Amino acid sequence: MTVKSLKKSIEFYWGVLGIPVVKVFDMPSFVIENLYGIKGTEVRMALLRCGWGSFIELFEFTPSEKAVDGKCNRSGLTHIALDVGNVKRVYKKLRAKGVKFIAEPMSEGKTEYVFLKDPDGHLVELIDMGFLYYANRLFGGIVGRINMMTKFRDLSKI
Repeated sequence: MTVKSLKKSIEFYWGVLGIPVVKVFDMPSFVIENLYGIKGTEVRMALLRCGWGSFIELFEFTPSEKAVDGKCNRSGLTHIALDVGNVKRVYKKLRAKGVKFIAEPMSEGKTEYVFLKDPDGHLVELIDMGFLYYANRLFGGIVGRINMMTKFRDLSKI
């Protein structure tokens, strides 16, 4: 995610949400030119460890362009979802730290979730899938492979 201030974003993701920072570094200018096609800018990057081998990468471009407010019904990244153990407990803890939420926690079946915005206005979902978390962790890869060989084999029928 591109952020306005790496410092403020790290303060939020690490200081408020508790996602540990693994590394902060400057990207070489030739990488920025080759990957992004942007000349004359610097990028400072932070790598935050979420669990299960996943990371959040935060990028601060200098100079940066004006942000464009994304809408959820447009193609592109609309939000990130972070797995938490107990949405209501985390909601209360973060509200006490001054975090503003879009609405109170909601649920669908056994899954609970709540949405908030980070310092740059990125939508962040905190989700607890309950038993489905463990079922997906144990069997998700197997079920996915079986579905791709059977149910979703012909993608034109989706």
